[in-house]
Amino acid sequence: MLWGIGISLGAGIGAALIKFLDTSFVEPIVLIFIISAIIRLIVVVFGLPKLKEVRKTKKLGGIKGFEHLLFKETGRTILEEVHELKSIKRYLHTK
Repeated sequence: MLWGIGISLGAGIGAALIKFLDTSFVEPIVLIFIISAIIRLIVVVFGLPKLKEVRKTKKLGGIKGFEHLLFKETGRTILEEVHELKSIKRYLHTK
C-alpha cells in the first residue's frame, strides 16, 4: 500500500513540477529525472545502512549448495515458464 501511495505521490509531484518549472538550460522532464535520481541516491545512502535482516538464514554451502539452488529450486520454475511459452505459441497458431 505504501509503495502505491509513493508512486502516486511521486507521479503527481513530477507532473506538477513539469508544468511549473521553467528552465532555459534543460527540458523540464530531464530536470525532473535529475532531481529524482539525486533524491533516490540520498535515500539509498542514508536509508540502506539502517536496514537489518531479522530472520536467520542458512549459508549457501559452497558449490553443493549452489548446485542445489540452481537445479532443484529453480528447475520447476523454469519448466513452468517453458510450458507457458509453448502454450502461448500453440494458442497463437490455432487462431
